[in-house]
Formats: sequence, C-alpha cells, structure tokens
Amino acid sequence: MARLIQRGTDEAIALTGLGKVTCAQGDTCRAQDYLHQALHLLQKTGAIPDLLDVLVSLSQLWLQLDHSEDAARLLGFARQHPALLPLSQQSADQIQTALQARLLAERLSTIQQSVATMTVDEAIAYAFAVHNEPTL
Repeated sequence: MARLIQRGTDEAIALTGLGKVTCAQGDTCRAQDYLHQALHLLQKTGAIPDLLDVLVSLSQLWLQLDHSEDAARLLGFARQHPALLPLSQQSADQIQTALQARLLAERLSTIQQSVATMTVDEAIAYAFAVHNEPTL
C-alpha cells in the first residue's frame, strides 16, 4: 500500500511539473488538465504539501487567465496552511505580489480572509469547480 501511495505522489509531482511548464508556455487548457490530474492523485495519497503546491500552481494559472479573485481565494487558502513548503511559499509570494497589482488591497484582504476556515477538501472542490475547462 505504501508503494502505491508513493507512486501516486511521484506521478502527481511529475504532473505538477508538467502543469507549471505548460502554463509558462501559455497552454492553459493542458496546464489545467495536468494540475487537475495531480490534484486528483494527491487527494488520494494525502500528501498535503504537494497538494498545496498544486493549488499555488492553479492560482498562477488563474491569474494568467485574468481570474484574479479566484486566484486570490485559492492562494489565500494555500498561503495560510502550515504545511506549505518554502519553495511553494516563494511562488505564492510572487503570485501575491502580482495580485496586489491587480486588486485593491481591501478587496484582496477580504477575499483571502474569507478562506480562513476553508478545509483542504473544500479547497480541492473549489479548485475542480472553478474554470473547469474540458480535459484534452
């Protein structure tokens, strides 16, 4: 069982990397597909730090698509979670800076405070529900 969990986590990490690269290349539909696949696997394995990295990556994608408020909501959840790893935190800080340039400070604060009581399962459901484009 432990090997299956590790294999799922490894596959999810690879999918996350593919999602980040395709997002940077501007292929947002494929990026979202990769990130959703990774999120689905990590939901099963319970690897919270890796799952949070996917949420940060999705917030970057949504920011790139000009869905700033949704990006702020997902990023707000990930940034406040104690399991967010330093490398993911660095990415989150860069996205936060970009969001500060797009949203009024009061609006950004309100959005991000609204997720303070959100659970991991609720954040995952939100990630799947918002801007859910068809998969390739």
